[in-house]
Amino acid sequence: MASHEWLNKVDATWSPTRSGDPVAPGRNSGTGLGDVLPWDEFNVRRRELVTRLGSGGGTYHPTDIAGLPPETPSPDSCAYYLSFRFGARWGIYVGLECWFDIAKYLHRNGVGASVAVDEAFEMLFRHESFHFEVDRQVLLLERAVGQSTAKFVDHWLPHLRTNNPCYLEEALANAHAFKYAGKAARKSTSDDPRRVKLLLAAWMRRQPPGYRDFHKFATKKVQVLASSQHLSAIMGVHRNDSSYVHGLGDILDRRDKANKPQDMFRLTLDLEDGVELPLNIHLF
Repeated sequence: MASHEWLNKVDATWSPTRSGDPVAPGRNSGTGLGDVLPWDEFNVRRRELVTRLGSGGGTYHPTDIAGLPPETPSPDSCAYYLSFRFGARWGIYVGLECWFDIAKYLHRNGVGASVAVDEAFEMLFRHESFHFEVDRQVLLLERAVGQSTAKFVDHWLPHLRTNNPCYLEEALANAHAFKYAGKAARKSTSDDPRRVKLLLAAWMRRQPPGYRDFHKFATKKVQVLASSQHLSAIMGVHRNDSSYVHGLGDILDRRDKANKPQDMFRLTLDLEDGVELPLNIHLF
């Protein structure tokens, strides 16, 4: 049997982390839905946001967190990951206006325009890249057992949206994103990484259920155990098997390959032997 025959080809038009019709990418993706957003084109959009943010000014409140609404949007309402199981539209989508709104919140609280834009993008991208990493590792597990969960997509995706495993993945994704908070600020001589982490923590704690529980997964041990629980749920849901498989979280306990901003645009997925897909990134 060919190595790829177990993978059931599924054609869907909606995101596993966001229901509804897919969002059409903006002007940056004029070369086609299946193409990777070029690094230089991303930098054009980034510079535009930095200029826009800087021209708007901002007020620094040294003791109060200013401009924070009672409820903040979840990362998946600002950006989303579309699984490779859904064809050419797959990849990470980031909303420009939501990216700007988070950067504006940081800037109004004393973070430099350039760092604010970078930190906001990092938070959104790292959250969605965790969803990508789960997708990648589920593929690895499917290869090991010779069973594709893609054929059960109509069952397990709605299940993960409406049950605790979905909340668990969102909390883990936010915990992963928060781990990188302050990274851009550390490269700056005028911005305090600790303040950036404080501001982003305040933003995340006002997000919907699941997302706001990121702080419960602050330690490596808890993250690994929770990841094992989540991957067990994904692999077992198609046969109504709720058993917990210890050690699955170790495959998610790996160093992020996107250590530099440029690396975000070089991530790939080994779909099968000899077939490597670039992780598409779109702005909308």
